[in-house]
Amino acid sequence: NDEAGAREALLISKAHAEKMLSEAPDDPPRHARLSQMLALLGEKEAAIAEAKKATELLPESVDSFGGPDMTQNLAEVYALVGESDKAIDLLSGLLSRPSPVTVAILKINPFWDSLRENPRFVDLLKKTVARLSARFALALSLVGSARADWTVTASQIERGTVASVEHRRSMLTEGETGERATVDLALFSSKSATL
Repeated sequence: NDEAGAREALLISKAHAEKMLSEAPDDPPRHARLSQMLALLGEKEAAIAEAKKATELLPESVDSFGGPDMTQNLAEVYALVGESDKAIDLLSGLLSRPSPVTVAILKINPFWDSLRENPRFVDLLKKTVARLSARFALALSLVGSARADWTVTASQIERGTVASVEHRRSMLTEGETGERATVDLALFSSKSATL
C-alpha cells in the first residue's frame, strides 16, 4: 500500500487536468476530470466547486445526454468527499430518468464504496430495482397481449456528447386504427460505465 506513490500520481494527474482545463476553460468534462482529482486528493471545497461548474456549463436541461454525466460526476465527488446525503439525492434523481447511472454500476463502481452501508443508499437501490422490475413485468404483459399491427413511420438517432450514448426516437403508426405513438429510448453501451 504505497500512499505516497498514489498521492504523487494523483498530483501529476491533477496538474495534467489543470493544464487541459486551461486550454479549454469552458469544457465541462475537463472541469469534471479536475473535480475528481481534487476529491481524491481531499481538496473538498475545490472539488465540489469544479464539479458544480461542470453542471452549470452543461446542465441536463440543455443536454439530456451530457448533462446527466455531469450530474453523475457531482454525485461521485459528493460521495468521495463525505457528502453522502447530497450524493444520494442526486443519484435518486438520476435513477428516475435516463442517465448512465444504473443499479449495477452503483453496486460495483468504487466511487460509491463510501455509500454502501448507508441505509438511504441501500433503500434507494432496493426501491429502484422493485420499480424497474414492475415496469419490466408490465411491458412484457402488454407485449404479450398486444394484437395491434404497429409499424415504424419515422426514426431519428441523436448521438450524445459521450460516444457510447445515443437517443433514439421512433414514430409508430397502428395499421388498423391509424393511432400514432412516439417511443423515446436512451441507449448506453457497457463502455460508457466508469470503473
